[in-house]
Amino acid sequence: MYVSFYHIPAMCSAAHEQRVRQALIPFSALLLEHCIDVDARHLALYHQDPIETVTVALQRLNLGAELQQTMPHYEPSVLATAKKKTATGQLNPSENNTLNQLQQFLSKFLARFAQWLKTLRKK
Repeated sequence: MYVSFYHIPAMCSAAHEQRVRQALIPFSALLLEHCIDVDARHLALYHQDPIETVTVALQRLNLGAELQQTMPHYEPSVLATAKKKTATGQLNPSENNTLNQLQQFLSKFLARFAQWLKTLRKK
């Protein structure tokens, strides 16, 4: 995996940040992740393959985007394995816990809603 760092000097507002995000959409299959720091006016792109086309798209925004450097990015094998399992449809423990909590909430909500409907029908 590689990480490419860009400096975008004219990215000074949420509107500019949104323009950068929209410019990245066509490259979602190429990019693994991105991180935008508006205050520092930096963009980090995580990718496996070369991203010259992304650089050209960012430069077309006329915000002064400049590729500073691309370097290898170390990803621990444990993290890489967890991402692969999640990508294949298996849930990680935190997602599983969240879904269980949501299921419990909805079950209780529906039970109380049914009680409320019964009460209204009796009146």
